[in-house]
Amino acid sequence: YSCTLVVPDSVVGHIVGRGGKGLHQSHDISGAQLRAYTDKASPFERRASIRGTDQQIGEALIALGKRFMRK
Repeated sequence: YSCTLVVPDSVVGHIVGRGGKGLHQSHDISGAQLRAYTDKASPFERRASIRGTDQQIGEALIALGKRFMRK
C-alpha cells in the first residue's frame, strides 16, 4: 500500500527533521518507508509518500501527526 500527503512547505522541515531524523524515527516506529520530495507544480507545498502495510502506514501517520502537533 502507499499513501501520499501534501504538506505545507512552512512545516515540512519540522516533520522531516534535521538530516531526515523525523522520517527515520517514523520509520523506526512504524516500519513503513517514508520519503519527502518537492512538488514542482506547487512551490508552497511538498509531498510525502508512505509505503508499507496498512498497519505500518497507519502507525507512520500517527507518528508524523505527533511530530506535527509538537511544532
